[in-house]
Amino acid sequence: MGFAYPFLFLLLWAIPFLAGLYFFSEKIKSRRLNLFGEPELMKLLSGATSRKKQRIKAVLVVIAILALIIAAAGPQIGTKMTDIKRKGVDVFIAIDCSKSMLAEDIVPNRLSKAKLELSSFINKLQGDRIGIIAFAGMAFLQCPLTLDYNAAKMFLDLIDTNLIPRPGTNIPSAIRLAIESFVRKEKKYKALIILTDGESHEGNIDDAIEEAKREGVRIYTVGFGSPAGEPIATRDENGNITGYLKDKNGEVVMSRLDEATLQKIALETGGQYYRATDGEIEVDRIYEEISGMEKKELQAKIYSQRENRYQYFLLIALVLLLFEMLLSERKGVFVGLFLLLIFLLPDSGYASLRAKINKGTRLYNQGKFEEALREYQDAQIDQPESHIVHFNIGDAVYKTQDYIRALEEFTKASYAKDRSIQQKSSYNAGNCLYKVDRLEEALQQYRKALDLNPDDRDAKYNMELIYKKMRESKKPVQEQEKNKKEAEQKKKGEGKGKKKEEEKKEKQSQKGRGGEEKDKQEQKQQQEQKKSEISKEDARRILDALQETEKKASRERKKVVPVYQGVVVKDW
Repeated sequence: MGFAYPFLFLLLWAIPFLAGLYFFSEKIKSRRLNLFGEPELMKLLSGATSRKKQRIKAVLVVIAILALIIAAAGPQIGTKMTDIKRKGVDVFIAIDCSKSMLAEDIVPNRLSKAKLELSSFINKLQGDRIGIIAFAGMAFLQCPLTLDYNAAKMFLDLIDTNLIPRPGTNIPSAIRLAIESFVRKEKKYKALIILTDGESHEGNIDDAIEEAKREGVRIYTVGFGSPAGEPIATRDENGNITGYLKDKNGEVVMSRLDEATLQKIALETGGQYYRATDGEIEVDRIYEEISGMEKKELQAKIYSQRENRYQYFLLIALVLLLFEMLLSERKGVFVGLFLLLIFLLPDSGYASLRAKINKGTRLYNQGKFEEALREYQDAQIDQPESHIVHFNIGDAVYKTQDYIRALEEFTKASYAKDRSIQQKSSYNAGNCLYKVDRLEEALQQYRKALDLNPDDRDAKYNMELIYKKMRESKKPVQEQEKNKKEAEQKKKGEGKGKKKEEEKKEKQSQKGRGGEEKDKQEQKQQQEQKKSEISKEDARRILDALQETEKKASRERKKVVPVYQGVVVKDW
């Protein structure tokens, strides 16, 4: 069991204070009654309850307060799975954990540096699914594709050179395992990042590359080490060097960075090769490359926070206070207190949601839109169907100029029961459609916004702009150029503007028919460009159909690539 707000247990100190206060007040009351007359007579006249009943009531109230404090602390037992849908690509990271990665030509060593870079890369992700493959003489699926980045980093921490039972280095096995773990029917949306020194002693690289090309897997490689080579130190339990790794002939092994192999893997599959640097520039570049890839809608079940169980303790408190009410002459006093506490009691789930949304909003107001987006996406884990979260995600994504994704979020938010959210979502959806030049659809969204709020001047103004743009698009191209020129003349002055207009007319008269043909050709190119944009939009809508296929394929994925189990000659 865990607690969302364990600091609230400090309120437990109030229980002995309240108990002492109760018994002290009872003692004072008893003394005052005795001053008026005989104790037995005063009991009959005052109608006081028996001491036994009073003590029972006191115990019930104390236990009820204890239950309320526990409920306020937010008890959480067990975990729940939540479906999250996001736009992104599937990314596997294959990390070399062979003995050669212990070479210290990179501080502290190659493997530690690779894990640091991988952790930095995971922190940058915003909707892509991530999976981890560890490999040495064989490959192992350390973490399947997931949107739970915290879980991925947890599995990353477990990687060391003792993880894989078969020594050596087999890069082709890592490539094949990644291919098997992706959705096989898809030929895109897939990227593989290999972090290694490039020394591959087993498997056929060329065959693995060809298979990756057929499956549409883009491979990025990051090389760790130096071409000059570095011996592999062996250390005792205290970290002291006891010697250096030797081959079967008794010679010290020099592990060298094989850049040629890594460049070949990357270039032939459409990726890039980078050498590891202290500043981790390669992490930023790979992230930019993957961010530019075509994305699909991803759906994954991820572990959310522990499930809130405060309701049980509230029920206990309610039963106790109701029972106390039956014994009390002042009926309803503690029940009223209980109901007040229920309203004041923070819901652990919603409190967490509000905290994340508020943090995201602060980052948004500071202009840190990508960081704000991460907070909103974390909030989405708590409440996947929250229309407010969808609205905020759309707002942050809009600022990153990903208008199609923002449109999807605003569309989901427009189904909210709150008319204000509906209206703002429709207005923002219209803005997204305007940005991608889908003017008719933008008009429909602005009309919805006006139906919900007829006083929205911004929506009216934007509609006028669209009508004006649509009228202009129907005029000949030469007329549009003339209007633009006239607008420039107003800014620069009437006299200067007239002079430029006369010069323009003289040039046009010299061009003759050739200029008219050029204008027609430009108009035709613009129309073809608009048609191609529409086809891309249709392609994006098709991605929804891939979700069910991905679910079925994930059940059939292999976890370990079968490899030859003979004697390993080079075990580093």
